[in-house]
Amino acid sequence: MGWNDILETNGSNMGGLTDVLHAVPVEDIDKVALAALESPLDSLGKTMTADIPLKSTKKFYSLYFTKGFGKLDYPLVGEVDGKSREVIVEVNIPKMSAAQEAVIDAASNGPCVIICRDAEGQLRICGINVRKDGTLAVDWPMYMDTDAATTGAAGTDKKGHLPVWKCANPVSPLFYTGAIDIDDAT
Repeated sequence: MGWNDILETNGSNMGGLTDVLHAVPVEDIDKVALAALESPLDSLGKTMTADIPLKSTKKFYSLYFTKGFGKLDYPLVGEVDGKSREVIVEVNIPKMSAAQEAVIDAASNGPCVIICRDAEGQLRICGINVRKDGTLAVDWPMYMDTDAATTGAAGTDKKGHLPVWKCANPVSPLFYTGAIDIDDAT
């Protein structure tokens, strides 16, 4: 089946309010257009103000998860003079369905770019980096690292997926104020 939206659901296992992250496979990004963007960052070089260019008929996929069970971390790792950020996005996708399983399977084996909210509600982009010449690239995309999926032992147990995506990046994840294309132009 491949990539698709994981839609917001309601029910006894939803766990409260929902939030959403947006993901797109790297192969769906127009990397030439991304590198060619003129002035894609703000004056501090920390906020991407331009839209992420996608290939024709491609879009960001919306993955809903339980609000309060998603986080973005980016600890500093490495040796002296060789430090980088380990960017980690972790969420809880409740319930299990064949459609959700197909999306998780597709997402588990390919690089992607993720847009998510930080704890202050600001959009952050994970998997796009700024090269030394100032151009944007997808040199260090996000990869699903683990997924602690469970059906639970009893009907009242929590069930679903706990995917964790990771990447390395020389700097912290960029803030993002561009548009998120969630409508494929078929």
